[in-house]
Amino acid sequence: MGAVMGIIGGVLGAAGSIQAGREQAAISNAQATWKDYEAGVAEQNAEYAVYMHARDTQKVMGAQKAAYAASGVKVDTGSPLDVMDETSRIAEAEQYNIRREGQQKSAALKGEAGLLRMGAQSQITGSTLSGASQAFSSFSKVGGSN
Repeated sequence: MGAVMGIIGGVLGAAGSIQAGREQAAISNAQATWKDYEAGVAEQNAEYAVYMHARDTQKVMGAQKAAYAASGVKVDTGSPLDVMDETSRIAEAEQYNIRREGQQKSAALKGEAGLLRMGAQSQITGSTLSGASQAFSSFSKVGGSN
């Protein structure tokens, strides 16, 4: 009777270890999915920020042009044109940086998601090996007691 109980205990312990590993892996995979979602949001937020920056730049350049025109200065030549060109160049550089920062944040989040998925696979492998070890250990104890 003791041998049967030992085997049952070993099998239940093994099954519990395997199930716990699968549940932990499921949690890690869910976290990875969330990180992927956050990565997409980071890219979308960056693109929206670029759009808003471009829109704001157009407003600034429009105000510059209106101010020059109101003062009687030609806006399509000389210093006024240089100022507006410089405003445009600065805005393009800022927009590039906004986009790049969004891409970097997205890449970091995708990297985290990949690590979580690798961890999930390791959890499954580890729990399976642990379960098998428990089962074999209980079988050897039963076999050794005869």
